[in-house]
Amino acid sequence: MKKYLFILIAINCFSFDTLADRWIGSSFIIFNEVFYRGSKGGYEGDNGEFNSKNLGVIEADFTLGGEVQVYDGYNVDAKMGYKIEKGAECVLTLPYIGTDGNNSKYQSTGENVSIAGLAAGSYNISVWFYQTSGSEAIYDSNGGHNYVATFTVPPFNPVFHGTSGENLLWSKSNTNNALVVQTTNLSWNPIDGTSYSGGENLHEDVTFIYLGSETSCSLGNGEGVYKIYSVDDNNNYSS
Repeated sequence: MKKYLFILIAINCFSFDTLADRWIGSSFIIFNEVFYRGSKGGYEGDNGEFNSKNLGVIEADFTLGGEVQVYDGYNVDAKMGYKIEKGAECVLTLPYIGTDGNNSKYQSTGENVSIAGLAAGSYNISVWFYQTSGSEAIYDSNGGHNYVATFTVPPFNPVFHGTSGENLLWSKSNTNNALVVQTTNLSWNPIDGTSYSGGENLHEDVTFIYLGSETSCSLGNGEGVYKIYSVDDNNNYSS
């Protein structure tokens, strides 16, 4: 009888230690308000896994968010890291929103991610989750490989939407001139040193608006969609 009691005590101690361990998982990546599975298991009616997903052609800025569960969260916000190929790593905070069973749930429906400056082509976007308590971090990162999807930026993609009075800035070097194009009616307020040529067609409905060595100008009346390129002396241009 004493031996039997000893076994029960040992099992109870082992169960307590296991519950004390921290865990992170059941993640979603929220791309343009659509939930894709990270480490979350499949369920009826889901939108599939984010990893290896082809997100298609992206013609404008998009929103990116995430959701993850943690045991035990210790009331510390979770984080979602993301990186567009060849770009910098970014971090999105996922605030606590409630519980799911014994787990704490963290979510942000998304922040705006700009594709300004991306040349036409295919890009990978990598996502991972983590939470840090003290000096220790736990990760949901697809076994260290991250959750990686792809998207495509089309040529001559008009990704900036302007309104009246907005100050337009760019960081192109003065060594190469700055080129601004638009696809809808929008007037441009000239500044010193600029030159304008209206109506010169570059590609489909994209119209040449500005050519000069300045790095800013302001928008006039109306609304429009525009993009900035650099152009060399041979009239070769790139975003």
